[in-house]
Amino acid sequence: MEDLLDLEIVDIRNSGSAYGAYFLILKEKTENKIIPIMIGETEAKAIATILSNFKSKRPSIHELTVDIIRGTGFTISSIYISRFENSIFYSTIVMGNESKEIEIDSRTSDAIAIALLSDIPFKIRRPIFDKVATKVEEVEHEDVRLIKEKDLLTRIEEEWDKVDVDKIPNDDLQILLDEAISEENFELAFKIHEELERRGK
Repeated sequence: MEDLLDLEIVDIRNSGSAYGAYFLILKEKTENKIIPIMIGETEAKAIATILSNFKSKRPSIHELTVDIIRGTGFTISSIYISRFENSIFYSTIVMGNESKEIEIDSRTSDAIAIALLSDIPFKIRRPIFDKVATKVEEVEHEDVRLIKEKDLLTRIEEEWDKVDVDKIPNDDLQILLDEAISEENFELAFKIHEELERRGK
């Protein structure tokens, strides 16, 4: 398999968005760089619950998924960010048994939750990391106060004319619109607003 880098969660931050968006902050273990990934409130709470080792009386959807995988005789061998398209991260879950190996496409937030529950390192392809990682001058473990959310919006703005906007879900566009307005990035906000208007939203 190609070069994969280990990632660790260093923070989950409320973006201040009225739509409940959060930033999941991932850091490569040996480099002073981070990757902010925008996720929803439900996904953020699910990951935070796993990190806190809280045990509910009934299994969560991610716990159920892991139980089903194990119950069918499969073992998860690798989980990693495999694509970055239209400013969205996509992940792959690799699992297998004695006779075959399969790859499952996954939302990155779900993939991270499953990796945590399975005690599997969460990784990223080196080319993607080199493209999207942001340098942080001073990062202490579990302390990323110097991270600026506007860095993510800047990258989206720079790539706006290059991406296939039609493939970005309405909910994600609405989150980006709210974030752009809060950062007073009105040029990007106008572009997103126009796209939502075109869709009749």
